[in-house]
Amino acid sequence: MNPPPSQDRPPPWQSLVNGLSQEVKKPLSTMAMGLQLLREDIRGHHALSAADALTKVELLLREVQHVQRIVQDFVRLTQEPELQLRDRDPHALVEEVLAFLAPDLAEKGIRVCTQLDRTLTNIRVDPDLLRQVLVQLVRNAEQAMPSGGVLTLLTHSEAERLTIHIIDTGAGIPAEIRDRIFDGFFSTKPDRAGMGLAVARQIIERHGGSIACDSAEGLGTRFTVALPASGGPIA
Repeated sequence: MNPPPSQDRPPPWQSLVNGLSQEVKKPLSTMAMGLQLLREDIRGHHALSAADALTKVELLLREVQHVQRIVQDFVRLTQEPELQLRDRDPHALVEEVLAFLAPDLAEKGIRVCTQLDRTLTNIRVDPDLLRQVLVQLVRNAEQAMPSGGVLTLLTHSEAERLTIHIIDTGAGIPAEIRDRIFDGFFSTKPDRAGMGLAVARQIIERHGGSIACDSAEGLGTRFTVALPASGGPIA
């Protein structure tokens, strides 16, 4: 007989469903209020200028689009990404990402340091998806250092496994939310659902790897991505 589920920790799908419910609640409430106001204007035969009507309709359309994005993110998170595996130099991917984001990093006054262990010259990955993960992690580091700082990217090769460290000198992640940053729909930004890290974890785990976060308030944050050289989905 299987043991009963833990009473202390809800299943992963429950947090996703709860997150989806919370995210759609606000735009749906806004749409309901806007429609009620339009109904009152129509019922009361109130003089409604074209400009006023257009403003209300545009508000409703924005909220509809907001809900559509939330649902699309939910679908994306619940679907396993299909990997297009190729042999690639992971350090070249790191350098491509840094070159792509260099103007934004320079504008924020962020200095970039790299230390790349090129012992492992090729790993089998989906280059587009790995690039997506690296962009997400570097963007996170950038957002953590709005007044400038140092971004460090390190790679280490050992026993057919590559480890990538992305380290920032930002404010760090508070301990009380550190365990939630990979949850779907969790974000410290009140106006945006935090799907990026949840999708990043999904991509890395689909490759048979892992992603972890260490952070100290006032000192910075380190994300560590570990990937097997052979790549491939988890069996």
